[in-house]
Amino acid sequence: MSPDTAKQVTLAFARELDAEQVRDGFMESFIQHASPEEIRATQAALQAFLRAVHKDVVEGERFTVRWLPGGRLISMYQGEVVSEIPNPTFARVCWSVWFGDASIVDREQLIALRVLQPNVSVDSGPVDAAR
Repeated sequence: MSPDTAKQVTLAFARELDAEQVRDGFMESFIQHASPEEIRATQAALQAFLRAVHKDVVEGERFTVRWLPGGRLISMYQGEVVSEIPNPTFARVCWSVWFGDASIVDREQLIALRVLQPNVSVDSGPVDAAR
């Protein structure tokens, strides 16, 4: 996937989780996908991203991560922008959680789902909604 192409992934929560569980799960996944150098280079960005997760979630709620050209990452919770992080290294590592070689999900199945269901609704709004 080209870093110069806008893309997004939307997570639909299948169960209730408290905010700490969501933050811990993401931080653990991020650290597993980042080198020590990347962790050092993205510490402030990671903390900003984690601060955006400040509410418990319930089944069916959505969290969207948009990658915009230049490595700008926009996070949205229930369609509302909760963070904007202009750090290409953070964006690349974050994206690798879902689409990297050691993805936490079956990335081919994830991509195929979107290709097979192109009319599936995702959070609305233009790709550059946070500009």
